[in-house]
Amino acid sequence: GSRHMDLQAVYSRVTGRRSFPKAWARQAGVQEKKATEALAKGRKVTAVQHFQRAALCYGRAQHLIPVVGHPKKEEYYAGLSRCYGKMCELHGGGIEKHEVEFDPGKKTYFLYYPAPGEGPKPTVLIIPGMDMVKEDGLNPWNNVFHARGMNVCVMDGPGQGECNINEVWVDQDNYARAASRVIDFLCERGEVDSSKIGLFGMSMGSRWGVEIGAHDDRVNTVIGQMANVGPSDIIFNQAQPNFRRIYMYMSNIYDEAEFDEFIEVRDGGWLDTAKKLKANYLLVAGDMDELCAPDDIDIFMNTLTCPKELWLYEGVFHPMGEVAADMYPAIADWMLDSLNNGLPTGHDKRTSVEDPF
Repeated sequence: GSRHMDLQAVYSRVTGRRSFPKAWARQAGVQEKKATEALAKGRKVTAVQHFQRAALCYGRAQHLIPVVGHPKKEEYYAGLSRCYGKMCELHGGGIEKHEVEFDPGKKTYFLYYPAPGEGPKPTVLIIPGMDMVKEDGLNPWNNVFHARGMNVCVMDGPGQGECNINEVWVDQDNYARAASRVIDFLCERGEVDSSKIGLFGMSMGSRWGVEIGAHDDRVNTVIGQMANVGPSDIIFNQAQPNFRRIYMYMSNIYDEAEFDEFIEVRDGGWLDTAKKLKANYLLVAGDMDELCAPDDIDIFMNTLTCPKELWLYEGVFHPMGEVAADMYPAIADWMLDSLNNGLPTGHDKRTSVEDPF
């Protein structure tokens, strides 16, 4: 994620919602300038880290302009692509960028970071949330899955990042179809053990991850974090209005009544989809999550018929940043153990993580 210094620089200048893109773009420019200057002096290690910070800042700037074809959005997205591409080039660690068609004329875009060593390995496909882009999910210096010997892939699905720039919008079921094409790509790689493919979905990705796992039986394990597994009324009608605004853009639906109908249909089949999941499953959430209450989590968990676990952190809300340092390594360990060893039939373990600080 973004460095605290970049967050502080942005939020110190924000005066209202419309000032966010400008503040993020300004900080992106600061970091890109530092990267370019460091590179000119031969300081590659310094340059590559500034390019990564610039990319993430440009990513936030473009995301917060949910307007098709807006010149500033396109400018900031170009900055994201330019700086992240430069980071990959200078890092030299083998991060690859790919795209695949999943519907006629529609593509999904993804990054792939093979783990070192010979032979096929467990592989994790990261599903970002609705406020993320694929570049947020692949930090080569601090990736808990790659550090444990797993290949890592992260995608922009329909409605996200590069898909939006190319006007590929999310509908009721196309995220799962797009992810299956990414899994096709992974299964063709010699270093990927096709029997050990896991999904890690964050926020809205916790919902898409279940949809993907229910759609594609090659998925061995699914982990959701920052729960979004309850009724959509909370996020789109009760929470701060930018969630609704962003998802209307992601789905390319701008009529309020039409969007309400879209969400009603989306929710209508949700629990039936969850019943179809056969993969090993873990949900990691906070009991104070403002977007998904514990009662809704219980309904979802009770619907699942697959081997399952719940870690519910006491006193923690949606972003879960206050427990991130302990939580993400534990998630990666659980993922690797599940991919390698599985869970017994009927497994149902629910843990309340008390005093997590």
